[in-house]
Amino acid sequence: MGCSSGPELILNALNGHILSTITEISSADEVWYNSGDDRFYAASNNAVNPVLGVIDAETTMFLQALPSGPGAHSISAFRETNHIFVPVGIPTATIPTDTCAAMFGFPAKTGCIAVYAHESEVHEHSSGHN
Repeated sequence: MGCSSGPELILNALNGHILSTITEISSADEVWYNSGDDRFYAASNNAVNPVLGVIDAETTMFLQALPSGPGAHSISAFRETNHIFVPVGIPTATIPTDTCAAMFGFPAKTGCIAVYAHESEVHEHSSGHN
């Protein structure tokens, strides 16, 4: 459950009971469930270092936080490839790092869409295997 000012909650949609409280990230604007890898992804932008939180949907355990960037509050997933898409905005007074320029070499203050993939898939593509 996103759009809260505190920790993220995983709720039972049938009865509203809290299944888990995720304290490693907070204030995610949007949370997405990806049925391709059975994970929740939460874009948390209310910090100096915005992150993409990864949560195992079956165990409700927090797995990791990956760096994102300014304005990173929307998120989507493509279950066929398990790619996660996060729009990243231009630098702000709160988050002055130009993530798109620094990480990807794009022109300053243009924004971008960060695409996240599972590490095993990244190694396959970078080594030329399909």
